[in-house]
This record gives sequence, C-alpha cells and structure tokens, in this order.
Amino acid sequence: MRFSLTHHIVIAAAPERCYDYIAAPLSWPEWHPASHAIDAPARALEAGEEFQERWHTRRGEVILNWRVTASTRPGFWAIAAETSFIGRICGEYHFDAVTRGTRYTRTIINPDRARPPTREQMAAIDDEARLCLENTRRCLEQKRA
Repeated sequence: MRFSLTHHIVIAAAPERCYDYIAAPLSWPEWHPASHAIDAPARALEAGEEFQERWHTRRGEVILNWRVTASTRPGFWAIAAETSFIGRICGEYHFDAVTRGTRYTRTIINPDRARPPTREQMAAIDDEARLCLENTRRCLEQKRA
C-alpha cells in the first residue's frame, strides 16, 4: 500500500535559504530527532548525489543510504532510500515564496508499505513530522543573516 504524510509550515526566511538548509543533509541532526550522524558534503546536494544517514530508533540504529532524486533550487528537492524494515522511503520538500517568507512543505512517502500504520504508529509519525518542521523553522529563523 502507498502511504504518505504531508505537513507544512511558514518560515520567516527566503526559499533559497530554506532550500539550502534542507538540501544540505549535515543540518539534519539539528532538526530531525532520530538523525544523529550524516556522511555528506557540507553543501546542498544535487540530483544523483548520495549520502548516508544514521537514525536512532526504538529497535536500535538504522543506516539509510539516500539518493537525491530531484533538485530544483529554490523550489523542490527530493530523496529516496531503500530499507529492509519498511521498503522504499521517499522525501519531497517544497519551498514556496509567501508574503512572510517560505511555505515549507515536507512529504514522506512509503510507496510499497506492506500494511498501513496502526493508529499509534500514525500518531507517532505525525508528532515527529510536526516536531521536524517546528525545529526547522526555529533553526532557520534563529540563523537569520
């Protein structure tokens, strides 16, 4: 089954700054609570580039090997990784200019999930996604140039 979850938030920063922050995976441990180590260049990554992320989970550490599938600065960035525990994970990140800065939209997709998440899993996924967006907003707004 296909599973996806989309959240958005308005950030008081230009789309270029938001894009450059998210598309540079070394920033991820600042805003994603499960992410604790990234092996990537210190810059925004382009389509075709790969990087590795280490996650803390309830079951232990997970290593994700991501590939950038699309990069159109400043509007869109996408990634994908194959996993043994849930299949393919895709992330899509949209950065749309609005009056107060950027409407940042983050969509996480599992295209071939074996079964739907339970109500408890869905609540946890939703809570973590909201935390990620709030952390991203806080980090970008505190780092204003």
